[in-house]
Parts: sequence; C-alpha cells; structure tokens
Amino acid sequence: MGTKLKKALSWEIDNLSERTDVMKSDTFSSGGCNWFLGVCARDHLCMYLKDVDTHKLSSGWKRRVSFCFVLLNQSGKELFRSPGSDELHYICCIYFFLDEGRRRLFCAEAPTWGLPTTFPLTKLQEKRLLEKNKLTIEVYMKVFEVVHAGKSTENDVLDYNGFHIFASQES
Repeated sequence: MGTKLKKALSWEIDNLSERTDVMKSDTFSSGGCNWFLGVCARDHLCMYLKDVDTHKLSSGWKRRVSFCFVLLNQSGKELFRSPGSDELHYICCIYFFLDEGRRRLFCAEAPTWGLPTTFPLTKLQEKRLLEKNKLTIEVYMKVFEVVHAGKSTENDVLDYNGFHIFASQES
C-alpha cells in the first residue's frame, strides 16, 4: 500500500534547544531536483521542503512529490514520522492523524510544503527524548512529476489540509 519513498537526506542538528533561527540543510538532490529542508525550532518544531532552484525556473514549473519527515534522537530512536499509515500515532503525549503518501504540488504559487507545527519543543525536553540536545531529521521522498516550464499552475488543484483549492488560492 502506498508509494515507496527513498531517503533523500539525513541531517543532524546540534544544540536544538538553543537554536531560535531558521535553519536550512545543505542542498540535496531527489528526482532530478535540488531541495533544502528548512527547520524552525521556536515553541514548536516546524519543517518544510523547498526546491532550491525556483528563482531560475520558467513560468509554469511544477513538481509533484510525496515526502515524509522522520525525527530521531542520537541513539536512532524514532520520535516522529510523517506521513504515516492512516493511523493515530502517539508521540510526545500528542496524537497525530497522519496520511500516507499524499502527493504535494510544488509550483510558483505554492513553492514550499511541510509541517507548520509538529509538536511542542517542551515535550521533547520534559520527556527527555533528546540525548545530548541532538536531533536527526531524515527526509524520504519520491518525485512523480517534474516540469521546468509550461502552462501556468494557478488553476492546478492542491490538497490543503483536506480541502481542494486552486494553487492561486494557497498563498
């Protein structure tokens, strides 16, 4: 069931609790495209993917992608996985309903996709889930479609929190 995603990135972040800036991973390649992972660790952990080359692309560019974020502590213990397998996951005292392998449309109108809030950072600290204040984030992904130039994507339909909207309505 679902799509086989391949590991595209493994990124270790040191001193997570001291970081308040937006962090960007090194550029990595998947499906013939260059990507980076952005992470913000203020009150909640926020993670998002973005194609690095959007400023170089012609009108109508798009990428259809399924992706998953996996959070691990220093020992490799899995703390969080998104998306999962259509079930409730109990992580850090919070329930998440995770869907399997939704294809996201990255385009000029929606160049970034991710998770605005995964869980409160205080839960990581209270439960002592992080060892030596290090967090590893793995990104698994599969790129289904790459268009470098084409017709405008503003009328393409996106799935936004379970609602179908036009790409032009996303921003």
